[in-house]
Amino acid sequence: MTLVLAISGPWSMWMLTDRRLSAPGKIKSDNACKVMTLDSLANCAILGYAGLGMTGRGTQPSDWMSRVLRGRKLTVEQSLIVLGQAAAREFPRHLDRIQDERLRNHQIIATALIDGESRLYSLDAKYSSSRGGYHFQLSRCDETNPPRVRQIIVAGSGKDSFDPDEAEINELLSKIGACERNKVRPEIVSEHLANINNRVHHSDETVGPNCIVIWRFKRGGIRNGGGGIESYNGLKRRGQAWPPKIVNGFDTKAIEERLMPIFEEKVAKPMGEGKEIQGMNKDEMNAAIADLPTGPDERLR
Repeated sequence: MTLVLAISGPWSMWMLTDRRLSAPGKIKSDNACKVMTLDSLANCAILGYAGLGMTGRGTQPSDWMSRVLRGRKLTVEQSLIVLGQAAAREFPRHLDRIQDERLRNHQIIATALIDGESRLYSLDAKYSSSRGGYHFQLSRCDETNPPRVRQIIVAGSGKDSFDPDEAEINELLSKIGACERNKVRPEIVSEHLANINNRVHHSDETVGPNCIVIWRFKRGGIRNGGGGIESYNGLKRRGQAWPPKIVNGFDTKAIEERLMPIFEEKVAKPMGEGKEIQGMNKDEMNAAIADLPTGPDERLR
């Protein structure tokens, strides 16, 4: 169960996901990661999802999505098509284990900056016994909107409790506009989104108090690219989170996780007088990541 809130605008994109994994009447975790980032051929996207939170063997779909796209240098749209095809093969046997047929659904929301244009996509897996099982569909959610209009999409079990009034939406969009003009820090917007998540949490226990907020800025605007990540425990900043990240086919999260402890050890070693901090050379880095898988793995275990 989840809350996913995606915002697409002319100069930035934002995504909020909560972190709760739950089953009927049971909270399993408040530290899940239901989001990943994708950088591909000068374009980028943030992908969040609602539905299946974890397989019976403990795999989170965000990790699975990164493995599916690992080693593939695709456009954002091509990546979403590949994900949809893999999900159609892999998800049904996991969703079938959910006793309540009404909950056998999964939705991936993607907010993207493609060729200088903001876009929103939805990849839906819906179960219908009358249609003989699962139906998977990828669709654009923003084709009928003017290019400079910000659009908000909300998904997950918390959607019905989101229910903001016009003033709350206007305040959020006003802060985003000010942030795009470099008048306020991005953390002002992320804190506003964390407040929304906290409000929904208090109305719907299937949505957890903790959340992750990710944002990206379009190149060519006042901020000219860049972005950030923040995580929150309720309303308190927890610091940066590290969701899965694919950059031009490389699983950069796996690479960073392998190299960071080595780097920190070299920096943290006590230094005597006149000694300098030792850095990693290219051979050391290559050796540290040599055994990491580089190709795609579509199996959802």
